[in-house]
Amino acid sequence: MEDTRKDDEALRRLFGEFDPELGSSSRSFMAGLQRRMEGVEIVREHTVSIRRRSRWACVVSALAGFLTGVVLTLLYPLVSGWIDHLATSADGSTVWIATGVGLNDWQLPDINMTMMAQVLTLLLMVAVVVLVSMSTYNAMAGRALLWQRR
Repeated sequence: MEDTRKDDEALRRLFGEFDPELGSSSRSFMAGLQRRMEGVEIVREHTVSIRRRSRWACVVSALAGFLTGVVLTLLYPLVSGWIDHLATSADGSTVWIATGVGLNDWQLPDINMTMMAQVLTLLLMVAVVVLVSMSTYNAMAGRALLWQRR
């Protein structure tokens, strides 16, 4: 037991007195390592900044898309009426899609233009909401790039 303690003490003294001199290659290695570590920190900070700005752009674009959807939903009867008016013929009768295109050979049910006007209105509204949302995201992302350059 005492032999183990003596060995432990001898090892502690040996390593306690160990103070190697750093040569020029060791110093240059440490300086290079320090520069690389600073570079990694800069990249990490930049990545965090980009993620924060991207989240902000997502929130703003979602809000813009939601508000556009609400406004277009409120305007739905008006827009649907316009499209229905454009879809009717000059004498006021509705045009039947299946007979106009020649699809009766497939025995499809007749679809009147009022129904088609509603479907077209909904598709148009969805396209506008997606366009506004994507445009807002692109604008916010571009603005984030301008902030980054400052």
